Amino acid sequence: MSSSTLSSATAAVASQPTRKQILALYRGLLKGGKAFSDYNYREYVLRCTREDFRKFKSVQDSEKIKRLYEKGVKNLGVVQRQSLINQIYSKHVSIMDERAKEYKQNPDLFSQQYSSAPFDTSAEQEED
Repeated sequence: MSSSTLSSATAAVASQPTRKQILALYRGLLKGGKAFSDYNYREYVLRCTREDFRKFKSVQDSEKIKRLYEKGVKNLGVVQRQSLINQIYSKHVSIMDERAKEYKQNPDLFSQQYSSAPFDTSAEQEED
């Protein structure tokens, strides 16, 4: 989300947020989470965002929806700032990032790697 979208989201806090605004907030938090260069921070933000939105999707009270939306807008600002800082001061690439990159290139790689039996059982079957 750009700063103009964030400011329009902040202006909408005064009234009941619409479904469209809530979905835009959700997408913004996911996008901000994906911007982290560090695997652990990135996965934490994505997991927490998904969990929180699933947990509160059945809330009907308009005041609680408004409070949750306000909290989400604040968290969006935090996520955007922290992801920028994380990109500026990023450290080496994590092994988890390297494995994820390998998996994206060849999804069958890991299933092939772990599907073969560690022992040859054909000799045991012949003895019976």
